[in-house]
Amino acid sequence: MHALLESILHFDKPVTINQMAEKFKVSGKTIRNDLSSANTILTEYGLTLIKKPGIGMFIQGEEKEKQKFLNYVKSKEVRVLPTEERQNKLLIRLLSSDCLILIKELSQDYYVSRSTITKDLDKLNKRLLPYELQIRNIKTYGLIIEGNEKEKRKLLSELFPVKLEIDTLEEKKICWIL
Repeated sequence: MHALLESILHFDKPVTINQMAEKFKVSGKTIRNDLSSANTILTEYGLTLIKKPGIGMFIQGEEKEKQKFLNYVKSKEVRVLPTEERQNKLLIRLLSSDCLILIKELSQDYYVSRSTITKDLDKLNKRLLPYELQIRNIKTYGLIIEGNEKEKRKLLSELFPVKLEIDTLEEKKICWIL
């Protein structure tokens, strides 16, 4: 999503979803999904994504705020993970956490849309069936894996042989435990 927003910022005039889809070699729906959470990030920098039907979209804000956002994007080494690797990392993160994790947080951490995370969670729930585990989404609080602790540990131990670059993620200040 950051690369998409950076690209929109570099255009001198409004750009269409189809132009962005062609540039990134994805569907228009993928672009729309990625843009659905864009204003949250842009607002942090005093910027707004303006969409004008039939004309295109552009990012509105002061030049210095746009530059701050561009500096932020360039400072992050954004690497979109392949689906299987992302799903394994999601599963390890959920299994390892005693805290509820928001879909929004996962979306931002893995640089994909909420829709992509939701699809990943559906696939992961199917993988969890043999272990009698389930990812539960507690509205407005977040996600947690429910089930027998022994099964969680068994699955976690099976996942570690999978070659992953396990990120050290910042500890969150608030932890909701049910």
